[in-house]
Amino acid sequence: MALTTVVGLFTLLPLLLIALARLALLILGRRLISQTQDRRDILRALFKRDLDIGSTEDVVEVDNGWEKVGTQLDKSKQDEWSGIIGFFHPFCNAGGGGERVLWAAIEATQRKYPKAICAVYTGDHDIERDVA
Repeated sequence: MALTTVVGLFTLLPLLLIALARLALLILGRRLISQTQDRRDILRALFKRDLDIGSTEDVVEVDNGWEKVGTQLDKSKQDEWSGIIGFFHPFCNAGGGGERVLWAAIEATQRKYPKAICAVYTGDHDIERDVA
């Protein structure tokens, strides 16, 4: 009897650990969301301001040889999704060659989610925004 109880407890232990890990990750996720809400609001406000003072010229969409692949979201949900997508690219003004890849990734993201805000996080604190 005692042996079957011990075996039963050992079979439930992995399930208990998985449930605890999910709970811990859920708590961590909610904490991160609540701590970064102000930053997301600032990014949205800056993006809206840039749209208000930005140019009104028409943008011509060029295919550039991009391959269209399937997606999990239907087209209407892609057009409506307006979240923030972050790209981490430290020291992107160093001229190491990754800038072209970065901008290609941003272009592909903007094509897929036209209302999304793309933010590039860098380590370049001394560079001006309007670098020519």
